[in-house]
Amino acid sequence: DRFARDSFDHAIIRRHLAALGITLRSVSQPIDETPAGKFMEGIFAALSQFDNDIRGGRTKAGMQEAVRRGQWVWKPPLGYLPDGKTLKLDPGRAPLVRLGFERFATGLYTKAQVLEELTQQGLRTRQDRELSPQKWGEMLANRAYISRIVQRSWDIETAGNWPPLVDEDTFWRC
Repeated sequence: DRFARDSFDHAIIRRHLAALGITLRSVSQPIDETPAGKFMEGIFAALSQFDNDIRGGRTKAGMQEAVRRGQWVWKPPLGYLPDGKTLKLDPGRAPLVRLGFERFATGLYTKAQVLEELTQQGLRTRQDRELSPQKWGEMLANRAYISRIVQRSWDIETAGNWPPLVDEDTFWRC
């Protein structure tokens, strides 16, 4: 039942293996090349997908409820660290991210100039890489930095339960 969690994937992989002369066997399920064995294999594949779909639905519903309560359920944005059901400021990166917002909000510096300064001061991703201009632009538009969650696909916009990294005036000027 762990061969594939999607009936379509199961059929595609099974056909590919069959073209290579490989047949599937299971020590715990009665599958073989007989009509009854193929039928049972199809049933098991459908049951695996059903179980996976149910689990996925429950996970999504749980995540949506947590988000409605203001909890961050994804990887934290740069400048934050996970802290149980909330986020906390990353003592190494948060001051640099805040500085970047403040510099850009003045209107005296371009995004590229601010990013260059932050890079010179040591701001790096969690993988210890330099921030790309695209990533820096995404950060400037990420409302998580003002303790807001906006998840349009779930039609949720709510206050987060963590401290804002920048004030709203600074954020909106960016």
